[in-house]
Amino acid sequence: MDLGLAGKKAVVTGGSKGIGLETARRLAGEGADVLICARRHDALQEAVEDIKGTTGRMVEAMSLDVTNVEQIASLPDVIRTKLGWIDLLVNNAGTGTYKPFLEVTDEELQYGTAINFFAQFRICQRIVPMMLERGGATSSTCRARPASWC
Repeated sequence: MDLGLAGKKAVVTGGSKGIGLETARRLAGEGADVLICARRHDALQEAVEDIKGTTGRMVEAMSLDVTNVEQIASLPDVIRTKLGWIDLLVNNAGTGTYKPFLEVTDEELQYGTAINFFAQFRICQRIVPMMLERGGATSSTCRARPASWC
Protein backbone atom coordinates (compact mmCIF):
# COMPACT_ATOMS: atom_id res chain seq x y z
CA MET A 1 0.00 0.00 0.00
CA ASP A 2 1.38 3.43 -0.88
CA LEU A 3 0.39 6.01 1.72
CA GLY A 4 2.43 8.77 0.08
CA LEU A 5 4.96 8.89 2.92
CA ALA A 6 8.15 8.41 0.93
CA GLY A 7 10.61 11.14 1.86
CA LYS A 8 8.56 12.31 4.85
CA LYS A 9 10.30 12.75 8.21
CA ALA A 10 8.60 11.22 11.26
CA VAL A 11 9.19 11.06 15.01
CA VAL A 12 7.60 8.32 17.11
CA THR A 13 7.79 8.53 20.90
CA GLY A 14 7.46 5.25 22.74
CA GLY A 15 8.85 3.78 19.53
CA SER A 16 10.77 0.79 20.88
CA LYS A 17 7.87 -1.54 21.68
CA GLY A 18 4.22 -2.28 20.92
CA ILE A 19 2.14 0.20 18.96
CA GLY A 20 5.04 2.66 18.68
CA LEU A 21 7.36 0.04 17.18
CA GLU A 22 4.71 -1.11 14.72
CA THR A 23 3.95 2.49 13.75
CA ALA A 24 7.64 3.21 13.18
CA ARG A 25 7.99 0.00 11.16
CA ARG A 26 5.01 0.95 8.96
CA LEU A 27 6.28 4.50 8.43
CA ALA A 28 9.74 3.19 7.48
CA GLY A 29 8.19 0.56 5.23
CA GLU A 30 6.31 3.33 3.43
CA GLY A 31 9.59 5.17 2.80
CA ALA A 32 9.56 7.72 5.63
CA ASP A 33 12.73 8.60 7.51
CA VAL A 34 11.97 7.80 11.14
CA LEU A 35 13.37 8.82 14.53
CA ILE A 36 12.19 6.58 17.36
CA CYS A 37 12.38 7.76 20.96
CA ALA A 38 12.17 5.73 24.17
CA ARG A 39 13.83 5.66 27.57
CA ARG A 40 15.89 2.49 27.32
CA HIS A 41 18.90 2.55 25.00
CA ASP A 42 19.00 -1.25 24.67
CA ALA A 43 15.32 -1.42 23.67
CA LEU A 44 15.92 1.33 21.10
CA GLN A 45 18.82 -0.55 19.55
CA GLU A 46 16.74 -3.74 19.34
CA ALA A 47 13.96 -1.77 17.66
CA VAL A 48 16.38 -0.19 15.17
CA GLU A 49 17.70 -3.63 14.20
CA ASP A 50 14.17 -5.05 14.05
CA ILE A 51 12.94 -2.31 11.72
CA LYS A 52 16.06 -2.53 9.57
CA GLY A 53 15.62 -6.31 9.31
CA THR A 54 11.94 -6.17 8.38
CA THR A 55 11.91 -3.11 6.10
CA GLY A 56 15.48 -2.83 4.86
CA ARG A 57 15.52 0.80 6.03
CA MET A 58 17.57 2.39 8.78
CA VAL A 59 15.87 4.42 11.46
CA GLU A 60 17.39 6.90 13.86
CA ALA A 61 17.05 6.59 17.63
CA MET A 62 17.08 8.95 20.60
CA SER A 63 17.04 7.96 24.23
CA LEU A 64 14.28 10.18 25.66
CA ASP A 65 12.46 10.23 28.98
CA VAL A 66 9.30 12.16 28.12
CA THR A 67 8.90 13.21 31.78
CA ASN A 68 12.23 15.05 31.64
CA VAL A 69 11.70 18.64 30.45
CA GLU A 70 15.40 19.14 29.62
CA GLN A 71 15.43 16.06 27.41
CA ILE A 72 12.24 17.19 25.67
CA ALA A 73 13.85 20.59 25.09
CA SER A 74 16.70 18.88 23.21
CA LEU A 75 14.33 17.07 20.82
CA PRO A 76 14.16 19.82 18.15
CA ASP A 77 17.96 19.94 17.87
CA VAL A 78 18.14 16.15 17.60
CA ILE A 79 15.47 16.20 14.89
CA ARG A 80 17.38 18.85 12.93
CA THR A 81 20.62 16.86 13.26
CA LYS A 82 19.22 13.41 12.48
CA LEU A 83 16.31 14.16 10.11
CA GLY A 84 16.66 17.77 9.02
CA TRP A 85 12.99 18.54 9.62
CA ILE A 86 9.76 16.85 10.71
CA ASP A 87 6.51 16.18 8.88
CA LEU A 88 4.83 13.70 11.24
CA LEU A 89 4.76 13.44 15.02
CA VAL A 90 3.37 10.31 16.66
CA ASN A 91 3.10 11.08 20.38
CA ASN A 92 2.81 7.45 21.44
CA ALA A 93 4.67 7.32 24.77
CA GLY A 94 2.22 6.50 27.52
CA THR A 95 1.53 4.44 30.58
CA GLY A 96 -1.31 3.05 32.62
CA THR A 97 -1.99 2.09 36.20
CA TYR A 98 -3.62 -1.32 36.16
CA LYS A 99 -5.28 -1.71 39.52
CA PRO A 100 -8.56 -0.73 41.16
CA PHE A 101 -9.30 2.99 41.09
CA LEU A 102 -9.43 3.36 44.86
CA GLU A 103 -5.96 1.82 45.20
CA VAL A 104 -4.18 4.27 42.86
CA THR A 105 -1.68 6.34 44.82
CA ASP A 106 -1.08 10.04 44.33
CA GLU A 107 2.45 9.23 43.12
CA GLU A 108 1.08 6.85 40.46
CA LEU A 109 -1.47 9.44 39.39
CA GLN A 110 1.18 12.15 39.03
CA TYR A 111 3.52 9.84 37.12
CA GLY A 112 0.77 8.80 34.72
CA THR A 113 -0.27 12.39 34.13
CA ALA A 114 3.35 13.40 33.51
CA ILE A 115 3.64 10.83 30.71
CA ASN A 116 0.13 10.79 29.30
CA PHE A 117 -0.63 14.51 29.34
CA PHE A 118 2.24 16.85 30.18
CA ALA A 119 4.76 15.06 27.93
CA GLN A 120 2.41 15.15 24.93
CA PHE A 121 1.71 18.84 25.48
CA ARG A 122 5.38 19.77 25.98
CA ILE A 123 6.54 17.80 22.96
CA CYS A 124 3.90 19.44 20.75
CA GLN A 125 4.90 22.89 22.01
CA ARG A 126 8.44 22.27 20.78
CA ILE A 127 7.74 20.32 17.59
CA VAL A 128 4.66 21.99 16.06
CA PRO A 129 6.58 25.26 15.45
CA MET A 130 9.08 23.24 13.39
CA MET A 131 6.20 21.84 11.35
CA LEU A 132 4.64 25.28 10.90
CA GLU A 133 7.96 26.63 9.57
CA ARG A 134 7.69 24.18 6.67
CA GLY A 135 4.00 24.85 6.04
CA GLY A 136 2.86 21.70 7.88
CA ALA A 137 0.47 21.62 10.84
CA THR A 138 -1.73 24.70 10.89
CA SER A 139 -2.18 26.75 14.02
CA SER A 140 -5.99 26.64 13.59
CA THR A 141 -5.83 22.83 13.49
CA CYS A 142 -3.84 22.81 16.70
CA ARG A 143 -6.23 25.20 18.46
CA ALA A 144 -9.24 23.10 17.52
CA ARG A 145 -7.89 19.74 18.71
CA PRO A 146 -6.18 18.29 21.76
CA ALA A 147 -2.43 18.97 21.81
CA SER A 148 -1.64 15.29 21.31
CA TRP A 149 -3.38 15.42 17.90
CA CYS A 150 -1.09 18.15 16.54
